[in-house]
This record gives sequence, structure tokens and C-alpha cells, in this order.
Amino acid sequence: MNSQYGYSNPVCPICRSEDYRFFCLNDSRPLKRCDDCDFVYAAEIPAEGAILQEYQEAAHKARRTGLQLKRRLSYRLEVGLVKMFLHRRREIRTLHVNFGDGLLLQQLDGHPGYDAMGVELSPQSLDPARNKLLDVYHSSVEEMSFRDQIFDFIHAADRPEVFYNPERTCLEMQRILAPGGLIFLSLPRMRKLPDILRGESWGERMTDQLWHFTTENAALFLQRLGFRTHFVRQAQNGSSVFVIAGKQPNANWDEIPRWVGIQDETDQPSWSPEIRRVA
Repeated sequence: MNSQYGYSNPVCPICRSEDYRFFCLNDSRPLKRCDDCDFVYAAEIPAEGAILQEYQEAAHKARRTGLQLKRRLSYRLEVGLVKMFLHRRREIRTLHVNFGDGLLLQQLDGHPGYDAMGVELSPQSLDPARNKLLDVYHSSVEEMSFRDQIFDFIHAADRPEVFYNPERTCLEMQRILAPGGLIFLSLPRMRKLPDILRGESWGERMTDQLWHFTTENAALFLQRLGFRTHFVRQAQNGSSVFVIAGKQPNANWDEIPRWVGIQDETDQPSWSPEIRRVA
């Protein structure tokens, strides 16, 4: 395997089908479209160092776009929705995955009923967040050093394309999520025929995405991993699939099939976790 890649996907990661067609070229990386569940996925996943570099460049660009007001309103709605789902909990322990500029953490800081912290793939985001007195740490989202069942709510809706392995990421969130806890995901969405009729191409806004979901296969994916989907819908602009899912208390982990990927053992993670274990 080429050393620039971390692992390959020989079959569909969601339904295990071997039937696919090539969909389009994503940043010179071939994408496959599953004939059975419509999941679009990269045939070869870049090494973690390459993903980190792409993420840092995209995060820097996002900070310059000036969309804070829109995001503040979106986060406010999300906070209210989570409160409605978890209304019986006196304090909602919250984790923001890939917190970026820390805007959500700022809104939750001092908010009655929330105790929030963040993890971030890019070390460049740590000092600005800590200067705002936010509780943040450097970590991959696939191997976090929190103890089991510590969080009530996990927000993982910012730059989800950096998930090196979505299944491993979601299983790690399962591990640290308390029974009955919630995750909020924003997953890159695959364009369909109605989008093309509106003038969008199938390859539009796919330049930095490794995975492309539909509402149907996003729910199937999470259900297979032991989550119960409460809410799934596409974003108004059609670019994402929003999902709120809860941890099922009686999931049988031995029966959960694992992601089929061929790991390149020569590739080592580029990040070095600097995160403490929460007591």
C-alpha cells in the first residue's frame, strides 16, 4: 500500500457489500458508491498526518468566514433541544469534539445545567481556547483518555470529515457516553438527483470529504453500532445529515460487526494525546 494512505476500504463500511461503482474523484482520491445502501466512501483513506494538515487548513479558513452569528443561533437551538431530551439530569456533562474556535464551549461556560469540555485534533486551537479559560485538550477522537460512561452529551458536528475511521470514532463515543446519553452528529451528505435538478453537481462540495451519507444509511450505521436514532434529517442547504442518537443500554458489543479496513501498519498517528483521564 502507498505510504501516503492509512488503510483501504475493500467493501462498503456500512453494509459490507462488495458491489460498488466509482462515483467521482475526490481531490485525486477515488470514491466508491455502494450499490446496496448508497454510501459513498473513499477507497483509500489518507494517513492521519495528511488528514491533520487538511483539517488545520480548513479550520483556519473557517475562522475567517465570519459566520459566528449563524453558529451562535444554531448552538442555542441545539442546547435547548438537548435540555428537552435530558430534562431529568441536573447537570449535563458535555464534550465538544473538534471544538475549533470554542464558540459552543463559550456559550456553555457558566450555563446553568451544563459542565462542558472539548477535545481538538489540531494543537493550534488549544492556546486560544485556554486563553478564554475553556477546559480543552488535544486528542484524537478515536482514542480518548476519559473513563467509561462519563458524558451525558457529545457534540461532534464540526468538521466531521476528519474522522479517520467513523466506526472507531462512534464506538469510542459509545464507550464514554453514559446510559441514555446523546450524541449530535453532522455528517457529510451525498448529493442525489433532486439536488442535480436544482443545479448542483454530484461532486459539489466534496473536495475535502472522505464519507458521504444519506439520512437512511446514517441511521442504519448508528443502529448497527448500538445507538437509537431520535432525529435524522438533512440540512436546509443539503450539505449535511443531522443526527441525534441515544446510547442503548443493552447493546451487545460482541455482536456488533466491526469496520472492514486494511490498516497500513507503517503509518503512525501524527497526534500525541495530551489529555487527562477524567475522575
